[in-house]
Amino acid sequence: MRKFLILLVMASIALPIASASAADASWTDKIKVGLEARVRNESQFDYDLNAKAEDKDNFSLLRARLNVTATPTENFRGFIQIQSSRVFGDSALSGTFGPGNTARGIAADDEDIALHQGYLDIIGNDLTFRVGRQEMIFGDQRLVGALGWSNRGRSFDGVSLIHDTDSHKATLFFHLIQRNAAGTTTLALSPLPPTPPALVTVTFGAPGNNDPMFFGANVTLKEIGNGLDVYLFGFVDRDGQTINPAKVQDGNLAFATLGFRTKDMPGDGIGYDLEGAVQGGENDDVGIMAFAGHVALGFGVEDASGLKLLAEYNIASGDNPN
Repeated sequence: MRKFLILLVMASIALPIASASAADASWTDKIKVGLEARVRNESQFDYDLNAKAEDKDNFSLLRARLNVTATPTENFRGFIQIQSSRVFGDSALSGTFGPGNTARGIAADDEDIALHQGYLDIIGNDLTFRVGRQEMIFGDQRLVGALGWSNRGRSFDGVSLIHDTDSHKATLFFHLIQRNAAGTTTLALSPLPPTPPALVTVTFGAPGNNDPMFFGANVTLKEIGNGLDVYLFGFVDRDGQTINPAKVQDGNLAFATLGFRTKDMPGDGIGYDLEGAVQGGENDDVGIMAFAGHVALGFGVEDASGLKLLAEYNIASGDNPN
């Protein structure tokens, strides 16, 4: 089976806009406005890896972001970013689609106007305390990133403590992934036609002790290559969730990921990119133990307009059903 994704058109515009007259330099230094707009057309062939299903599709995506940065003093900074993520031809307000689109996952790239980022920074010397909705970008974003390729992107609700100097950058963070409430919810899953929708009952545990949490630390040593990253991430979800009729272990999940990354890819000569991680934890009574690795070697030719040859290898242990 095969899976093809053709990117036909992609345009991105990011514009800084002054919010006051140039005569008032102090005001324009404190308030900055930015605009980003991106249009992308995609064609999908055999997207679900099922050659028997007629699932060819073509659609266009639009993402627009408007952001404002306010720095009233050198110790305080506020940032807000509003986003509209849409699929051409969807219903203007309801976010619904014509026949065939929802089953192929396009709905995940569509939302009406929403807050993508909104946070407050308290700044002192090399230390920044950030609270609110924020993007998190570490390394090449293989584990944690803003998912800019997606039409929606990704951001997190929580707090971060950032220590940034000439020699290193250390980030501690704690984020709430989702607010869960106790109760029972019935969901309708919509597979590809002609299979009818299936009803699934999800029961959550007691409130106050069931919110998924993501936390950890990432340290970048800037003077090693183009930076050596060492990270430790943790994820805990103790919602006591059960799913029927399917017997899915999804009630008490906790795991930690320890890893490193280093990269030095110069414009001329030989370069490298290495990353490795191990993960351990439990899902109810089932243990979790996994690993992943990435190795890349590159050769750049400075006199050839940025030409670079790159070879890479990736490995992941996957899931052991036992």
